[in-house]
Amino acid sequence: MKKFFAILLFIQPFLLQAQENNYKDEILNRRLLGFTIQQAIPFYKLPEGSFYKATGITANFHQPFFKSKKKVNLGIDITPQFWISYAHRISIEAGLNASINLNFQIKRSSLLSFHAGSGFHYFGMRTTRQARGFLFADNFFASYKHSIQFKNGKLYNIGVMAGFRHMSNLHLQEPNTGIDNIMIGICFDRIF
Repeated sequence: MKKFFAILLFIQPFLLQAQENNYKDEILNRRLLGFTIQQAIPFYKLPEGSFYKATGITANFHQPFFKSKKKVNLGIDITPQFWISYAHRISIEAGLNASINLNFQIKRSSLLSFHAGSGFHYFGMRTTRQARGFLFADNFFASYKHSIQFKNGKLYNIGVMAGFRHMSNLHLQEPNTGIDNIMIGICFDRIF
């Protein structure tokens, strides 16, 4: 029995190191599937006299481009979105965005990511600032995510995001002044 404990004490540092390396790989180089609850904060009032505000839920699928051996990786996110916007009236928005992101592992269980993306979006609000219908939503934001590993071995992320969103239609319809806002949100992911 003493030999067993002596061997266990001897190999324990190697076991901890192996778990740490595996855990590092789990965070930076794995797929994510999750969602974000977001709030759009306006810069200005619409011509109708009220602020444009929106609350949304976005699903997210993240795929790294490669397996990184360092603390930096690139990936792509596919993000279906559903929003309820409100100003002088309530309306619905929906879209599908793709973004490229640059991910930095800042701690063993934490990531900082920078995202830039665009996609098709349906804007349902009637305003003299922007035509209703299909347009493009451009997103630029940063996110911080912290990973949690449960006893069953499954990994999850919880995090925050903040950034900027611009919506306009490339002058396909008038008016096309665009809608701009700051976005803040809370992220939840399952790591695969």
